[in-house]
Amino acid sequence: MGGLSDKQPGAKADLNAGLEPVKPELRSGMPASKSEIQSETQSIKTELKSEIYDIRTEIKVYFNKLDNKLDSAKSELREDIKRVSLEAEKIHSRVNRIEERMATKDDVNRILNAIDKFAADMEFYRKKELLRANLITEHEDKLKTHEHRLSLLEPK
Repeated sequence: MGGLSDKQPGAKADLNAGLEPVKPELRSGMPASKSEIQSETQSIKTELKSEIYDIRTEIKVYFNKLDNKLDSAKSELREDIKRVSLEAEKIHSRVNRIEERMATKDDVNRILNAIDKFAADMEFYRKKELLRANLITEHEDKLKTHEHRLSLLEPK
């Protein structure tokens, strides 16, 4: 049981000895196999070249479409930038006009101070007018009293 079986050769020499009758047959079939392999290889090369050419053509078409889309997007972007730039310039101009006409805090404070002073003067003159009116009323009362006394004193 530990020995070699009849179906398995024991050494390299046994293998070569078993192939000796088949070698001439193998050698005679080699050129035909070689030309068949070369023919198939050539056919595969031709197919591959055709497929590579088709793929290259498809890639070129795709990249041309992509370039056209990019060019279109670039021109749209340029137009958008121009439009935004014009709008920014208009806004800048409006802001400048507003700044030129706008009152500052100092301007508002001067106006409010002038109004406060005017209001204080008006209050002063209102009080003065009330005093004057009161004096006139007192004078009228005294005048009436004097007239009454004079009329009593005058002979009839």
